Amino acid sequence: MTSGANDPFDTLSSLVQAGPSRFAAVVPDGWQQGRGLFGGMTAALMVRALEASSPDRPLRSLTAQFCGPVRPGEAELRVEMLREGSAVTTTAVRLLQDGEVQAFGVGVLGRARMQDRDGTYLTPPKLSDWRAVPSLTVGPPLGPSFARFFEYLTDAALPFGGIESTASGWIRPKAPGNARDAALLAA
Repeated sequence: MTSGANDPFDTLSSLVQAGPSRFAAVVPDGWQQGRGLFGGMTAALMVRALEASSPDRPLRSLTAQFCGPVRPGEAELRVEMLREGSAVTTTAVRLLQDGEVQAFGVGVLGRARMQDRDGTYLTPPKLSDWRAVPSLTVGPPLGPSFARFFEYLTDAALPFGGIESTASGWIRPKAPGNARDAALLAA
């Protein structure tokens, strides 16, 4: 199992079953943010392990802690079911390298509900048409190395370029692959 930094995102974040409740991953080089792996890729690996542990229940919530720098190379992910009910499963996931936990998460996976029970609906903000928004170039030397794998679209002022207190925009991987899923969203 090898991968190159320019492979599609779904390939880079793929896992191999290594045993009961265990998965193996190859952490790609070039996706660092400082000393460790970009947190979005770390989260994506944890999401893949969580969803593989309960394939009939989509991820509804992820809480993640990044305990140490995840380095390029091999990593192991271990999942532990904390509770499984009739509609909701709560599972812990640990990403380990050299026997040490580098990331920890808890995922809530659940079946779809028939309807919204409380009737609360949020109105999305008004945004510019994404096709009309300019693309920014982000990456070394003015950004972390992983940033070169994403496209950034925004109509906001560049950092430190104005006094605007809000920004809106879109981020997408330049090579997402075929999957448009929770792991891609987590990244």
